[in-house]
Amino acid sequence: MATYAYKANPNGHCRLCTDKDKKEDMVACDECDRWFHISCVGLTYLPKKDERWVCPKCMSTEREMMELKVKVRQSVSGDSLQEILQENRAAMEALVKSMRTTRFEAEPGTSSAHNNDSIEGQNQEAEPEWTVYLKRQALMSLPKYGGAAREWPKFKKAFDETTKQGQFNRLENLNRLQTVLYGNAERSVRQLMMDPNNMDQIIDRLEDNFGRPELVYKELLAELTNIKRESRNLITEISEALDNLVCNVSLMDREEFLIDHRLVEEIIRKMPYGLQVKWTEEMYDGAKTLADLNEWLKPHSRTNRLLNGTSRPQPRETSRPQPREINRSQPRDTRPERRFNVNTHQENRSTIIKRNCEACRGNHKLLECTRFKAMKPEKRNELAFKAKVCLSCLAFTNHMMRDCKRAKQCGINGCKFKHHPLIHKSHERESSDSNQSEGQHSPDTQADGEIHNHQQLTKSNVFYQIVPVTLKNNDKIINTFAFLDAGSSLSLIDEEIANKLGLNGRIDPLMLKWTQNVTRNEQNSRRVQVRINGNNEKEYVMKGVRTIKNLQLPEQSFNKEVMEKRYPYLKNLPLSSYSSIRPTILIGLSHSHLLIPFERRMRKPNEPTALRTKLGWFMFGNISSNVQGGHIMVIQQEDEMNKALQKYFSTEDFGVKVVKNLPKSAEEEKAEQILRSTMKYKDGRYEVGLLWKDEETKFPNSYNNAAKRLTTSERTLKKDPELKKWAIETFADYEKKGYIRKLSEEEIMKPISRVYYLPHFIVHNKNKLPPKPRLVFDAAAKTQGVSFNTELLSGPDATTSLFGVLVRFREGAIAVCGDIKEMFHQVRIRAEDQHAQRFLWRDCDSSKKPDVYVMQVMTFGSTCSPSCAQAVKNHNAEKFRKYCPVATEAIIKQHYVDDYLDSFEELDKAAEIVLHVMKIHDHAGFHIRNFVSNSRELLQSLPSERVQISGIKMFEEKDSMTEKTS
Repeated sequence: MATYAYKANPNGHCRLCTDKDKKEDMVACDECDRWFHISCVGLTYLPKKDERWVCPKCMSTEREMMELKVKVRQSVSGDSLQEILQENRAAMEALVKSMRTTRFEAEPGTSSAHNNDSIEGQNQEAEPEWTVYLKRQALMSLPKYGGAAREWPKFKKAFDETTKQGQFNRLENLNRLQTVLYGNAERSVRQLMMDPNNMDQIIDRLEDNFGRPELVYKELLAELTNIKRESRNLITEISEALDNLVCNVSLMDREEFLIDHRLVEEIIRKMPYGLQVKWTEEMYDGAKTLADLNEWLKPHSRTNRLLNGTSRPQPRETSRPQPREINRSQPRDTRPERRFNVNTHQENRSTIIKRNCEACRGNHKLLECTRFKAMKPEKRNELAFKAKVCLSCLAFTNHMMRDCKRAKQCGINGCKFKHHPLIHKSHERESSDSNQSEGQHSPDTQADGEIHNHQQLTKSNVFYQIVPVTLKNNDKIINTFAFLDAGSSLSLIDEEIANKLGLNGRIDPLMLKWTQNVTRNEQNSRRVQVRINGNNEKEYVMKGVRTIKNLQLPEQSFNKEVMEKRYPYLKNLPLSSYSSIRPTILIGLSHSHLLIPFERRMRKPNEPTALRTKLGWFMFGNISSNVQGGHIMVIQQEDEMNKALQKYFSTEDFGVKVVKNLPKSAEEEKAEQILRSTMKYKDGRYEVGLLWKDEETKFPNSYNNAAKRLTTSERTLKKDPELKKWAIETFADYEKKGYIRKLSEEEIMKPISRVYYLPHFIVHNKNKLPPKPRLVFDAAAKTQGVSFNTELLSGPDATTSLFGVLVRFREGAIAVCGDIKEMFHQVRIRAEDQHAQRFLWRDCDSSKKPDVYVMQVMTFGSTCSPSCAQAVKNHNAEKFRKYCPVATEAIIKQHYVDDYLDSFEELDKAAEIVLHVMKIHDHAGFHIRNFVSNSRELLQSLPSERVQISGIKMFEEKDSMTEKTS
């Protein structure tokens, strides 16, 4: 290497000359930060931002340091290592001093004081060379990696950071990977690990196979969604899995994966009810991303870990049978069922006697028998005595009521006996006649063959959560009362009120279940939507409310003046008096935001509580310690038929269901902006710009790679004369049509910021008989780790669902198909982007230098070609929506890329729409032809040159040929 004498430059910053600075011709040393003209240091190009370059003086210093490193690495034992370090200590210190001088040598025009401050601020004492060596040794190791997608972000981050900090070269990185890769990861890159120059390809292949963001997200999501709700450490497991997901998604810089409100709702539904309420209270009006949920859940997870870490035994869960106790050998109807309602208990299996039901001789418990529950109380009492069951729990056991551990007071009308409520006889009810005369029913009273869903008190000393509301639907308004019930999993509305409001909705059969296994089927229940508001002006929309016949909620009266005199703290509240009202709508957990209290007033126990919700103020509570109140508990339990119907419709609407617009990623928005700003209509064709990821992208020199691929392709063509002839004719035809253009020597030599040479090859379409060749440009071929496609955005996915196209295609009696000829080549590329689509061709004459061409149109193989072609097709169709909306919809919805598939009921309409489709396409230069149909009359109405040349195929006879449509 030539020696350079650094000198002071009064005219600029270059240390090798006295010329002025040239903005586009200056390079800085990454070690000492000196600036030089690239011509002064012998460079022919300006290094890239991520390319390391050091000046000659720093390079000489690094060479001497490397010689010392070689001596250190050649040491075998610890003693010899220490000897070498001691022998070369003076040389190392001299090199460190030289590096200090090199890095902090004062530039012309700077003071020594400022220079000394810089030295002190940067590093007061240089790090010894042997410390650098040990640091590199520590950074040499990487975590093992076998191909799990969820572990890729961590492995890639470790690889990149250690490579940067340790400044490892390609050979060192190859050795590091060979020691840590195993399994699928090692097999996928085994053939590439022969040469250190393949390092970029190795990392790219690993990332393509195992590190694509969608794969990583899918595996992490599976870990999160597979957590069972019955897990003892549910909160901790969800928090840890969610934190792993959020951290890895953030590491991949794919924040759009975190915006999934459906997943947030799914995770919340797994949590205990208390946490669901807290989430609704704290985050109802705020953002609901996975990142928000992750931060909100962390303190609850810490609390859960502290509780599980204590030495006291965990409380035994007795609200439902443990899954491990299920006997799979029993018939299905005798297995313990998994329920989500309360007020159940676990049977003591050591005392249960297996016995058929005395009421119907079925293989189930007496409490589960619908025939037993349908009997009158006197009959149930008589049957219980006859069956010799425990009168308290009604189970076939070997104990009596006085020994029953689950015995409790009946509670009906103040009954203090410890028998079961189902066998409470009528002569034990005090004032039953008066109760019924007032319209109050006991749990056992039946009306119209239906079981009521509430227990009513004989005295009005219990107040339910009832609030006056207004229900609205369009111009229909009804003032009524709502029953707020946090024990119900869904919201119900009386069918009579729904009909008065004119609420329409699809029929969805419903099974309601209460405590004590009381069930009721509503086969004609509808899902409706209604607007509701309380005593304020704000309205709320309630979706998914279920209609039910004879809702029969408890009747209630409220006297505001009496209650205010008795409880002064209730004064000045906007409460209203009412008498003998019955609510017609029940609001449950499906609309929990209407149940949340924002303000309350309360005093002592057994005194009423006033709450304010979004629907207004109301008072509730038990104001007597001697009266036991009833409650409502409703759960939704869908039968097998309902599930089957849901599964059927979810399959039928796949591909044809209208999908709401989802949030767009930053890449999609950028691609759409490029299309809007560059799309122009010129001379009967549309022109667009390529969808660049970065407008400042610069490609490496790819000429040699394209030349090698051309030579290989020519050898293949020479072996097949027919294919060679086809290739020469195709390129000539492309030039004649204006798809390609040959460049002159002046254009080739002209400096252009973005130039790339595309290799090309020929493939055969096996779906065509005989197989049809097609020219493809290899936009995925890489040069120095960069390909044409890696610098392009794929653009918005505007391709119509193939399933939806085919479903609509089979609706009409008259079917028609056609395709656009060379669709991608009808979209032109703006002139400034064409040189990124250069290629080489010389008509298979290897004796002459290849000619340079540019593609002036979209190429078959470019990652953005499908998106751009679809955008142009739809944009052109929208221009004609005002004149022919049906044909516009056909072009947008009945095209799958370049294929058109449609069906009609009437021949005249079919001919008219197809002709309009052809004219609209012709405006953009899209020539649609090769029409086939099952109607001879339709084909005869079309231009003959547009009908498939290979003969008209009719599909009217049984033995007719068939034509492939997709």
